[in-house]
Amino acid sequence: MDRKKFLIRIGYLIFAVLFLGSCNESNYVRKKQQMKQNWESSTSTSRLPVAEELIQEGRFGEAFKLLQRCLEANPEDAYAQYLMGRVHLGQGRDDMAYESFATSIQLESKLHQGYYALGLLVQDKDHAQDALGYLQKALKLQPLKPEYIIALAHYYELQGQTDLAFELIKEKRRKLPEDTELLLAHAELAQSSGDLDLAVDLYQQALLRDNTSSGLLEL
Repeated sequence: MDRKKFLIRIGYLIFAVLFLGSCNESNYVRKKQQMKQNWESSTSTSRLPVAEELIQEGRFGEAFKLLQRCLEANPEDAYAQYLMGRVHLGQGRDDMAYESFATSIQLESKLHQGYYALGLLVQDKDHAQDALGYLQKALKLQPLKPEYIIALAHYYELQGQTDLAFELIKEKRRKLPEDTELLLAHAELAQSSGDLDLAVDLYQQALLRDNTSSGLLEL
């Protein structure tokens, strides 16, 4: 091959490398811009499951940044406010958590999660009457949600109103006879109130349903 043809071939190769490289870079830039547009065009609601998953994993910093952007886009998103409350709670900022939870139920009066979260939060702060109102409201909105039933029964127990706690648990168990959480809550209530015969019977029922239950061993 003479020198002229060799230099022409090298020139083609250099051109091909530069052209393909610029194409790849352009594709990368376009892809990045498209991702940004997709993010900006997506609704805050569509991002909330991601934020909730981050909270469940304890990645509060990442969840905070994501929720900040959601609330900047839509400050009246009640569920985003509720999730922000959970972030504050996870980071030990109880006062800010209270503000976020309170804002969430102001924006959406039927947001049962907000009432439940407030009930637990203020109960820990010894605001018993406020806690009662929030927990009752949460249960009114979701009357068959086991964790709400158990939370209210626990509140009654803490206030020395064991009869009300038993009455609530029994009433809800008639409607949810297969719920193991309620069965165990009933057993624990019986145990703490000193009715060990009933407690043993209920724990045995729970063990028949779920071999992983260890409550019986604590008696």
